[in-house]
Amino acid sequence: MKKSWIIILLLFIILIPAAAHAWSWRDLFFWEKPVTPVVVNVAPEVKVFGDREKVQAAAKYKAWTKAYKTNDLKLVLASSTNLSFSEEEINYLMGQEIASTKKPDLKDPHVIISEGKIAFSGFSLIKYLTGEFAVSGSLVSTDKDLSFAIDNATYHGLPVPSSLANMVFNKLGTKFFTLLKTYPNYKGVNIDISDKKVIFSFK
Repeated sequence: MKKSWIIILLLFIILIPAAAHAWSWRDLFFWEKPVTPVVVNVAPEVKVFGDREKVQAAAKYKAWTKAYKTNDLKLVLASSTNLSFSEEEINYLMGQEIASTKKPDLKDPHVIISEGKIAFSGFSLIKYLTGEFAVSGSLVSTDKDLSFAIDNATYHGLPVPSSLANMVFNKLGTKFFTLLKTYPNYKGVNIDISDKKVIFSFK
């Protein structure tokens, strides 16, 4: 798989197909309390992810990929729009990356962004590690440090120790965290995960 794929894994806790399964992996959001439905006579908002949105997502991804390869965050900071990714953008970019890879290590990836949490599921094609998996967690910023905090992980439907998952992803994230710290006069980074978006802002 292309090395640039790692940027998606790092950005979105991948760091991942629901219709094909008897269960819904949205159930991973165990922190969400059931809410009694309320009938409201308002037409639902329809969001269209069209060609314009696809071009914008591709431009963001290109900037992050170049920045990651050269360890130069200025390539991202050139536009403030590069500091946020929506759920739709992430899923589109993952699909594009897999489609352009001859032998991908992953198929059917999908991300759901909830308040403060990101959940990712998919089917691993890695030799000896083939199978369905899912993880959920967040990116945590403390002082000048940044880390993944995975609180739920499964493989073939069986639980995986969070400590093991965190160790793996934080090791993978070392270069990405180093890139963020190249921000001028870096004092830390805030990560807002809400409204189906992930937004980075620097202190």
